[in-house]
Amino acid sequence: MDVTVNEFQKSATERVVAKIREFRGRQYVDIRVYYLANISDNTYAPTKKGIMLSPELLPDLSSMVDQLVKACGGNGAEGGSDG
Repeated sequence: MDVTVNEFQKSATERVVAKIREFRGRQYVDIRVYYLANISDNTYAPTKKGIMLSPELLPDLSSMVDQLVKACGGNGAEGGSDG
């Protein structure tokens, strides 16, 4: 079971994808960078850049993201990075 929950374009050739995945019989949340693998049919493939964690840790991740937004001045738009 792979269910894409959300995604956004990171650059012209990369996007960030959030999925719910099953691995070895357990459910996980997977947030990963995908790259444009085939321009002709606009196919994206996953990279090693990402994080996979159990759903129980989502509140901790959410809190961390909230703190990052505040540290970036509240809008998250400045101070970004491609790496």
